[in-house]
Amino acid sequence: MFTNNTTLVLTGGGMRCAWSGGLLYGLNECGIHPKCIVAASGNVGNATYFCSGQYESGKRIWTEHLTGGRFISFLRPKRVIDIDYLIDDVLRTYETIHWEAVRSSKTQIICPIHAVYSDTVKIGSNQDINYEFLRASMALPVIYGKDVILDGVAYRDFAFTPSELCDYAPQDSDIVVIDVRMQNRFVRLLGKPFMRPKPEKELSQEIRIVIPKIKSHILSRSKETLCSIFEDGRRFAHENVSQLQ
Repeated sequence: MFTNNTTLVLTGGGMRCAWSGGLLYGLNECGIHPKCIVAASGNVGNATYFCSGQYESGKRIWTEHLTGGRFISFLRPKRVIDIDYLIDDVLRTYETIHWEAVRSSKTQIICPIHAVYSDTVKIGSNQDINYEFLRASMALPVIYGKDVILDGVAYRDFAFTPSELCDYAPQDSDIVVIDVRMQNRFVRLLGKPFMRPKPEKELSQEIRIVIPKIKSHILSRSKETLCSIFEDGRRFAHENVSQLQ
């Protein structure tokens, strides 16, 4: 399934993105570096650390830094998820991103973020993604509590569907969609105001779609759970790498 000509399309999914982090960690262990990663929400960070070559940092973020009550606290009703802690403390300080490695990576990053007051999308790439772009991509409505301003425009996390993300994927590669969204009634109801009201397009049969069975909700903060999810993604990578490169 996974080769160096693969384009990975990674949906958002809150803390369930730990599975995608494990997948990328495992692909590197197998010597696979996808041609392109199209990512949204929490998976923008995963894509960035993969392209920077900081695989152990990516693992520590999910299995150490984001566990417990510092990042997610239900005692903060207007800021359940502390994205500022993630960006300013974890990503800037504890696991500082090697931006030059991101710029020179052979894996292309394509990361859309959605403007709050218009139906426009800004695309981040290896050359222009930065800490503030990462903050905007993860600015979850309601539970983060504020928008992020880039060049005078307000942005926030957005529920991009797999078909929308596939629109940004290079067509000369093998597309594999990793859909880690949590498909239950509560999440769909919560996210409805932040989704486009049009139906999702059907994906081509040529596009592989992986919907992992992740035993976690989008706000999980259990170290045991997140470590298990990460390891599940890593194991999936090892089991699905194509033998002929």
